[in-house]
Amino acid sequence: MKKKKAAKAKKTKKAIKAKKPKSAIKRKPKTAKAKKIKTKIKKQKTPKKALKAKIKKIKKTTKKVKLKKPKTKLKKPKAAKVKKLKLKKPKLKKLKSKKPKAKISIKKFKAKKAEKIKIKKTPETKIEVVKPKEAGKQVKTLVLKTAGTNCEQETVNALKYLGAQVDLLHINALICRKADLLSYQMLVLPGGFSHGDYLGSGKILANKLCYKLQEAVPEFIKQGNLVLGICNGFQVLVKSCLLPGFASAEKKQLLTLAFNDSNNFQCEWVNLKNANKKKCVWSKDIKEIFLPIAHAEGKLVAENKDVLKQLYKNDQVVFKYEKNPNGSIDSIAGICDETGRVLGLMPHPERNSFSYQNPFSTRIDLPFEGAGLKIFRNGIDFIKKNL
Repeated sequence: MKKKKAAKAKKTKKAIKAKKPKSAIKRKPKTAKAKKIKTKIKKQKTPKKALKAKIKKIKKTTKKVKLKKPKTKLKKPKAAKVKKLKLKKPKLKKLKSKKPKAKISIKKFKAKKAEKIKIKKTPETKIEVVKPKEAGKQVKTLVLKTAGTNCEQETVNALKYLGAQVDLLHINALICRKADLLSYQMLVLPGGFSHGDYLGSGKILANKLCYKLQEAVPEFIKQGNLVLGICNGFQVLVKSCLLPGFASAEKKQLLTLAFNDSNNFQCEWVNLKNANKKKCVWSKDIKEIFLPIAHAEGKLVAENKDVLKQLYKNDQVVFKYEKNPNGSIDSIAGICDETGRVLGLMPHPERNSFSYQNPFSTRIDLPFEGAGLKIFRNGIDFIKKNL
């Protein structure tokens, strides 16, 4: 048994030795040369204390050497002295302005200059002095404006050119009785967007005519005076039941101006044809006319077919579009009342009162007076003859 235990112990020792890493096993130097090399290395190695002691000795023996600065200082080169020259200011003599012996007035002075200047006039640079041909009795005209109207000034210019006495007033002047409508002979409702076209185009201004001036406006028409509604003014006349006029007593609206078929605001030039026989005062001697339109709600719509038949029967259809731009019923652009003295139309005659407003004026030689001026002239001539 003892022998078996000893054999097992030997085996376990051998297994432990085999498991140990190579670095852990101490190997003895095999030769004498290896021993000598080790001893030399040990002798060469000095302890740290010995090294520190040697360093202290070396510090004591070495003296600190101070470098002496050189005594000679480098001097900066002096700048060359520059003499300051004093410039003597020249003495200027005060020149006294000599007064002219005789005082010349500004007008005479300008007249003398104008005599010296000679302008050569060529046939191309002739200046036309435009004067209204109409003379004599002045027609008292009222151009009525409110918030949102924007064509009143062009209308005033056209009427003044024709010799009319024009007043441009806000509707509040009539409502507050600061001005009297019956003192005028012509009433013009210009284009624009009165009151922003809230509640529909021209509806608010139409209500003011119906309920604030319900006595003045019908009386004005009864006295034989003229009324013209342009674009937004036409919308006002229709919605205040002044047009077509045959149901104005009942205050029943038979027509309206709805949105264009395009559902867009349309601004273009159109040709119109006169469809009236002889009733309308404003369309006298006009066969065709070229005018611009500028509206979003210009499509004339009747309540029923009977209204349209009544318009033709009474000769109240005045202007028709050559090519219908907005889908208006039977291409109607303008109508009048039963008397022929109240006219409403969607195109703008004031925007073609003078040739320079016409888009073809730069390409074709046109007369100074535009086609739209004929409508205003017809109204003024009627008043001069009949009132």
